[in-house]
Amino acid sequence: MIDLLFTSTEVDALNDLRFHHPDPMVMKRCDTVYLKAKGLKTGQIRTLTGRNVKTIRSHLHHYKDGGIEALKHREPYRPQGVLDEHRPSIEEEFRQRPPASIKEAGERIFQLTGIRRSESRLEVFVKRSGFKYRKPGGIPAKANLAAQEEFLKKNSNLR
Repeated sequence: MIDLLFTSTEVDALNDLRFHHPDPMVMKRCDTVYLKAKGLKTGQIRTLTGRNVKTIRSHLHHYKDGGIEALKHREPYRPQGVLDEHRPSIEEEFRQRPPASIKEAGERIFQLTGIRRSESRLEVFVKRSGFKYRKPGGIPAKANLAAQEEFLKKNSNLR
């Protein structure tokens, strides 16, 4: 059982945050702690909110350890891949010589870093790095250069 003491100012702040904070997770945390401040037991909070008992306890421990500011603080889990350590050198290489395909990009990344990844993972990495696939335009197969030059001579005002 977690013993918490609440001032009326904190209860009012929790009530406001549980409806008006931009982050839904913070709203849920404040809602849980607000219900506890109103005297409800953990089981009653679980029944009303549908949250797990461990989650409720976690929210209450956040509040106990750091108050309302601890409820607001949130660091989402964002794992970093092994390739992220080499991102600057890979980006520089690709800016100097853009790869023509994902296979080529994968081979050049392997040459630079010694790390091999599947094509689908490479696509995600390359897109996250800000690069885009650009399809090259076609060149007309039967272009008559002499006729084009003659046309430009006749219409010198187009040049």
